[in-house]
Amino acid sequence: MVKIEKLISKIITTQKAMVLAVIVDGKGSAYQEGTWMLFIEGDTPIGNLNQGYCENDLHNRSGRLFRTGQTEIISYDLSKIDEEGCGRGASCHGIVHVLLRDIDENFQEILTSMTETLRKMKPILYIQSMNDLSQYIFSHKEEDTFGFWDSDADWEWIYAKPSQNIVGQKIFGTQTYFIQLIWP
Repeated sequence: MVKIEKLISKIITTQKAMVLAVIVDGKGSAYQEGTWMLFIEGDTPIGNLNQGYCENDLHNRSGRLFRTGQTEIISYDLSKIDEEGCGRGASCHGIVHVLLRDIDENFQEILTSMTETLRKMKPILYIQSMNDLSQYIFSHKEEDTFGFWDSDADWEWIYAKPSQNIVGQKIFGTQTYFIQLIWP
């Protein structure tokens, strides 16, 4: 698995069209929520989600998202074998939901700013609304918050010990959020 910091570094230094894929929910042994993969126009993808069918499909879908500013959730039910071979192999027999985000200039700037916080050896909390995909933030309690957010959700209930892994979906009121703690 490629470290998130490597993907962030590539994102903030690349001028080509890019799409970020993040597993935001997964049921099955091969799916790790919070895994990132980067698709770059004309280049080989960086990272992997499950080394199988859905990566090829996501690669094709990313080409349609380049430079659109759009974000979408793609769901795969890999629990049964279909005519395309889906359901075979080590990464199958589960359900996975992947967020695909076209990386626009705003997202690059947010990740650039966030990198400074990581360089200070401070973790960043990534919060993505699953109800409104345009709503996301990268935050640290002692630093600035970066992103687009119009919610009254209070994230003070998320406390982390050094190197603690916090990743997954949480419900706050009627809203569902994907939350990932990114450690430097």
